[in-house]
Amino acid sequence: MNTNPNATTILCFGDSNTNGATPDKSGRYPSDVRWVGQLQTLLGPDYYVIEEGLGGRTTDSDHFREGKEGRNGFAYYKPALESHLPLGVIVIMLGTNDIKNVYNKTSDEIASSIAEYVQYTRDKVAERELKQPKFILVSPAPVDRRSYGNVFDETSVKKSLELAISIEAVARDLDCQFVDAAQYTQVGEDGIHLTHDSQGKLAKAVAEKVQN
Repeated sequence: MNTNPNATTILCFGDSNTNGATPDKSGRYPSDVRWVGQLQTLLGPDYYVIEEGLGGRTTDSDHFREGKEGRNGFAYYKPALESHLPLGVIVIMLGTNDIKNVYNKTSDEIASSIAEYVQYTRDKVAERELKQPKFILVSPAPVDRRSYGNVFDETSVKKSLELAISIEAVARDLDCQFVDAAQYTQVGEDGIHLTHDSQGKLAKAVAEKVQN
């Protein structure tokens, strides 16, 4: 925890790729390797970076399997937001789980769900008469055919390639910053989760948006 009382607080909200899951299913990258941890290192003590990632998290759908409570991102986000206010920056990287065939959502629908986070936050912050945080919307790295199984298929891959256009449009409409993770990262052997080398590259891309 950064105890600098003047630090700008950054909430990074996402799924397993914010949680730091490894492509070989061995667990999580160490905290100093995960992109959120590297973001903290790059920004230094004037920033307090909060890692809020959870495997299986969607934008706003309940998990299709029993025993996976709390995966509805929007439901979880509301108390998380109030827990961490005031915030200077909010980074949202969601959408990978929404492209699973069981959710049957288009890329535009996924992006619209992300827009709800921005609108909800701005309303809540205005209600509490706090300074509005800046938003950075990150389009996740596309999955590839190595992800194929019960829930990822060819349509999922197609949707993942469309997400950047849809999320960038939302970012533009809502005056948010945008990062296309596909420009900086690669998925590993499972076709879903970011490689070791991708962690630092994504951290640098997000850090540049924060600093600018």
